[in-house]
Amino acid sequence: MTTLKNRFAAGIGALALSAGAALAVPATASAAVKCDGTNSSGTCVETTNVISKIDVLDQVPLINDSPYAATMSCSFSGTVSRSLTVSATVSAEVKGKIPFAAEATAGVSASTEVSATASDSASAAGTVRLKPGQSVTCQRIATVLKTDVRSYNYSGTGIFDEKRFTATVPSTIGARIV
Repeated sequence: MTTLKNRFAAGIGALALSAGAALAVPATASAAVKCDGTNSSGTCVETTNVISKIDVLDQVPLINDSPYAATMSCSFSGTVSRSLTVSATVSAEVKGKIPFAAEATAGVSASTEVSATASDSASAAGTVRLKPGQSVTCQRIATVLKTDVRSYNYSGTGIFDEKRFTATVPSTIGARIV
């Protein structure tokens, strides 16, 4: 039997997820390193502490003001995108390696940029049947990976040009109804 306390706790859990709470990604490794070069010299990017987060890009309310049940669809305008951002000035070479290392650490897809058209997002959200007076919200969301990054060059004499910074790496864009 479901008690009021259980329903309230379930509602709070759903609210936390729909509000875009950060979730730890089950890592395939505690850190991942992407290196290019030879045994004697090259450039590496290491990612650690990867956390998956959902960002709400835009939202549209659906409200059934009629006295009849209605089937409604989400409708978005325009194309949205998310790009890789970093908290330090780094080379294009380093930026290009970050998604590969984050993907290896998190075990989910990552890219330097992701985008979705309005029709892609509407299709992803689907339709919903609302009773009279009911309302829901359609949200277009981006899943991003927030990570700590260490980039460095190496040679036979050791490590040099080491930088530590954070990065936000886009993973996917989708839609949901809450």
